[in-house]
Amino acid sequence: MVFSKAKTVVASIGASLTAITVAIGVLSGALADNTVDGGEVATLIATAVTLVGTIYGVWRVPNKVVGSVDK
Repeated sequence: MVFSKAKTVVASIGASLTAITVAIGVLSGALADNTVDGGEVATLIATAVTLVGTIYGVWRVPNKVVGSVDK
C-alpha cells in the first residue's frame, strides 16, 4: 500500500506550530513582570519538554502500514 504524505506533512506543521505558539505564550507570561519565580520555572521546563517531545515525535516517528484492507 502506498500513501500520500500530504496530510501527514500538514498535520506535522500544524502540531509543531501549535507547540511553538504555546511555548511562546508561556514564556511571555513568565517574563511579563520581569521576574521569574519557581512556579514559572517549573512551567517553562514542562513546556520545553513538551515542545521538544511533540516536535521530535511528529517529525521523527515514521508512519507504518499496519495491514491491508484487501479481503
